[in-house]
Order: sequence, then C-alpha cells, then structure tokens
Amino acid sequence: MRLNEIRDRYIRKDHRETTTRENLRNRIQKLQQRLVNLKYVSWVDELLEPIAKELIKMMPGYDTYEILGPFGLRSETGIHFYEKNHQGNTHHCKSINIVPGDLDKGELKLVDYSKDTGRYREGSLGEINGYNHPDKPLPNTIKGILKEVK
Repeated sequence: MRLNEIRDRYIRKDHRETTTRENLRNRIQKLQQRLVNLKYVSWVDELLEPIAKELIKMMPGYDTYEILGPFGLRSETGIHFYEKNHQGNTHHCKSINIVPGDLDKGELKLVDYSKDTGRYREGSLGEINGYNHPDKPLPNTIKGILKEVK
C-alpha cells in the first residue's frame, strides 16, 4: 500500500466521521427543541373539564360552570355550576371541590367540608390550606359525583 492510499483512506474516514457527528448534533438539536416545546398535561383541563361538562348535562336549570383554581398547597380546585341567567352569582350556584390524588393514575379526591378535624390551629398554614377538611375518594361514576355537588 502506498503512502498516498493510506492518507486518502484516513481523509475519507475522517470526513465520514465528521459528517456523522454533524448529522447527530443536528438531530440532537432538533430533538432538544421538540423537548422544549412539549407541553405538560393539565389535570384541570384533561380531568376536571370533561367531568364538569358531563355533570352540567345532568343538572336541569343549570347552564354554565366555571373551574376555579388550583389554589393552595393542596391544589384545591372548585367547579361552580350556575343556574340559567345567573352566571357568577353565588346565590344561584352549586359547587364541588376537588384535590388531586395520585395523578399518575388519574386519581382525584373530594374535599369533605362536612368534617373538620381541627388538627391545624386557626391561622396556621395547614388550616389556611384546608387540611382540616379531609379528602375522600371521588365516586367512580358521573352520577355518583353529581350526588356530591352541593
């Protein structure tokens, strides 16, 4: 083998490897941009919104709802249903308060305002964030959830 052939083989291999590196860097850059542009899934948009839409269909006399929250350390979120022609008027409103459970499993829980454990003293972070009111499992059906709307 001649020295020129050895050099030429080196140059071709170096060029091929340099091109491969550049192509991989470009692919990585494009994938990093895709990763940056990915949006997180919102439990409010993907779980609560569809539940609210189903609930209001089963509530004669109610035509609008709004979802407020999440608020506080528990991410407590309320769904408020308003009687026809009374949107925003809390005197013509029924509601339900929900907190996330294990969101990897799509779990939601109800805030049970019928109980006050008194565990956290008045004015404490626990009391302010609603931790004196235990949560309970969300019923497995829309009809079951509807029974919890007060």
